[in-house]
Amino acid sequence: MRERRITAEPRSYEPRSQKLGEPTRRINITMLESQHDELVRQGVNVSGLIRELLDQHFSQRAITLEVDPETRALYEEAVVRSGATSEDVAALLRRAMTELLDDRMKRLEVLRRELAKKK
Repeated sequence: MRERRITAEPRSYEPRSQKLGEPTRRINITMLESQHDELVRQGVNVSGLIRELLDQHFSQRAITLEVDPETRALYEEAVVRSGATSEDVAALLRRAMTELLDDRMKRLEVLRRELAKKK
């Protein structure tokens, strides 16, 4: 697949850093041609997208998860279209992570016992 080089330049999107008068810097990026084509098809402002993603990356309050298409669709229905907030999702995520850790700890304990029997 061929790569296409594009220049990220500010257009209509004004991120927090520009609103605060912080200077900007022009850079070149390289992406797959298929990625570029999809961005063009969707009419995405690449500079704005990159600045937003960088803000999220450096934020101490944002996380990114890769999910399957079914989970993404469920998220769209259950969260985005229902008007749920990030706080709503965060509360559920904390409970799910607690359950995940409890499950992992139980599995590790079983493994530890099995290894101890083999000594």
